[in-house]
Amino acid sequence: MDFFNVLTGPDLLDRTDAYLPAHRERLYPPTVTLSMFMKQALSADRSCQRAVNAWAAQRTAEGLTVQSIRTGAYCRARQRLPVQMVTALARESGRLLSKQARRGWRWRGRVVKLADGTFIAGSFTQSNDGEYIQTEVAFANQRWYKLDPEKVVTTVEVKNPDLSKVDEVGLADLMPSGGHGNAGWVNLSTIELYAKPVPR
Repeated sequence: MDFFNVLTGPDLLDRTDAYLPAHRERLYPPTVTLSMFMKQALSADRSCQRAVNAWAAQRTAEGLTVQSIRTGAYCRARQRLPVQMVTALARESGRLLSKQARRGWRWRGRVVKLADGTFIAGSFTQSNDGEYIQTEVAFANQRWYKLDPEKVVTTVEVKNPDLSKVDEVGLADLMPSGGHGNAGWVNLSTIELYAKPVPR
């Protein structure tokens, strides 16, 4: 996969540009470095030399000059990549994948009722393979979506909800029902909540 075209494509270009650090147009600008790093992490040979050799071969195929196949410049460029950039692009990629996924594959389970009466559902997901699955979930670092408790559907995203004042916690199955047989159901045993009580 050409990760450079993905990073600079229409779906991620704005997010990529927003997190680009100040840089000179060297042999390894941030978008090139990140695309090389992604390919390196997914290859069987994860060495920096393999990543640089592949980049040099690609430049040659495109008629561009190859200055050096030493790994020092690439490794230094990789160290300059902002963590915020990598994190933001990973989250945006996940959001796009979730948006394009079939409805039956989407699942947002943890439901919270805030002190103002609003119901929200967290973005945590997990595999449903196997039996007697036990999961520990932290409420921090999740994305939250407003929940219609009557229709049990999520609507708009709720930015930075105040989780210091929560009235109720529960679980909702947001998978579409199958209408017959074993399709679209969840068997829940217990929920344990670890939290600090707060006076009203």
